[in-house]
Amino acid sequence: MNGLVTLLPFVLIFVVMYFLMVRPQKKRADEQRRLIASLEPGDEVVTIGGVFGDIVEIQDAEVILEVYDGTQVRFLRSAIARKVVPEDAADEIDEVDDDYEDGLDDADIDVSDEDAIAAEAGASPESNGDSSSSSKAKAKSKADDNDD
Repeated sequence: MNGLVTLLPFVLIFVVMYFLMVRPQKKRADEQRRLIASLEPGDEVVTIGGVFGDIVEIQDAEVILEVYDGTQVRFLRSAIARKVVPEDAADEIDEVDDDYEDGLDDADIDVSDEDAIAAEAGASPESNGDSSSSSKAKAKSKADDNDD
């Protein structure tokens, strides 16, 4: 029984490492394999180097991308990072972002209002935001008080 109790922390560490490290990595690798298997001529893709292009031809381990009119570049299939999202799906993503930003509009603060900023900083609006000299004087007086 005592031996089992001493092994329990090691088993727990292994289980936690599996769920935090191994499993997500396997999932990403499977997604990459599915992506590479689903590539077809005409797909717009991005390489791991950030190069955008349209697939012109697919060979065994290589993909030929057209990166500009008439300019074709050869890449390994494994160098394809992702497909470019079609514009319809991108519009849906933008709509979600706009809805999120609309919810934030209620909490927006007008930072151009110098009086409010000065009031928050503890300075009067008449001081033209020059609160640095007054704060230095306060800090100096506090330091003098501490020396006594």
